[in-house]
Amino acid sequence: MGIEAGTEAGELELVVAGAHLHGQPLNHQLTDLGARFVESTTTSPDYRMFALATEPAKPGLVRVPGDGAAMAVEAWALSPAALGTFLAALPAPMALGRVELADGREATGFLVEPYAVAGAEDITAYGGWAAYRARGTDAGRGSGVDAGRSGATDPGGGTVAPRG
Repeated sequence: MGIEAGTEAGELELVVAGAHLHGQPLNHQLTDLGARFVESTTTSPDYRMFALATEPAKPGLVRVPGDGAAMAVEAWALSPAALGTFLAALPAPMALGRVELADGREATGFLVEPYAVAGAEDITAYGGWAAYRARGTDAGRGSGVDAGRSGATDPGGGTVAPRG
């Protein structure tokens, strides 16, 4: 498959869409692992984004070919060992999978298990997490997701709040 755009030999690319973006509360989890910012870009126009009921607030990205929009994301480069450490601590409902970017390449990136978006607010129209957060609300309330990981603060964005 070769080296992905912006990465150097021995690095892997990780696409983030929410709480790990620059200026967001979990960005330090990338930099603490030695991750290097590569670029700001967008996904292909095949994704929908939902505000999840988590603490800290974060989005869920779901691929829906033919029924989505391009979402703002960032690409980061990190070592395979760092990516493994990151993945091992990732709480449900967050997942890593292949994310198609606007330029057609695919990279490892954040997605969410489909069950987590049931009842969650669809924020696709904002074009990304930062734009949604900038509108002035505390995102991520109301999806009713309960992953049974109360108290987690691992790389996927913290705890998943139960329906209240």
